[in-house]
Amino acid sequence: MEEIEMQTIEFKNLSIAKPFSEEYVDEVEAEIGINFPQKYLVLMRKNNGGAPVQQCFTVGMNEKVIERFLSFVENYKVDQCSIYDIEVVWSQIEDRLEEGICPFAALYGGDFLCFDGRFRDEAAIVIWDHEQASLGKSSITPVADSFEVFSEMLKEL
Repeated sequence: MEEIEMQTIEFKNLSIAKPFSEEYVDEVEAEIGINFPQKYLVLMRKNNGGAPVQQCFTVGMNEKVIERFLSFVENYKVDQCSIYDIEVVWSQIEDRLEEGICPFAALYGGDFLCFDGRFRDEAAIVIWDHEQASLGKSSITPVADSFEVFSEMLKEL
């Protein structure tokens, strides 16, 4: 299988959180029950969330805009970036997510981009619809088969 060259995703100044430890990622993965894609973790180690410059992508006939990638915030009880921590956001919506689905970016309008690791080793990318989701049931729209493919879909606004 041919390897896809991942687009470089740039981030706006002053929008990223502090660096995180591998131990914290392991804790988050264990708590949520998902393994984050390695190429996504490489991006987060460099930037740890934030507002991307390439923030637009198309799904079907709809243009979607990323507000920001969520972060890994180890000291979320005192850090001002904690509202963007993956585990904090996941805990706020987990009762409306199916097991194996984890948010990683906020979209304008209240929806989230999520990893969907329910059916494969490498998580697919989906949009979680906050208005349609209900207790124990996600409302998701497929976006891409992998984080690499998704990164190629991004363009500047």
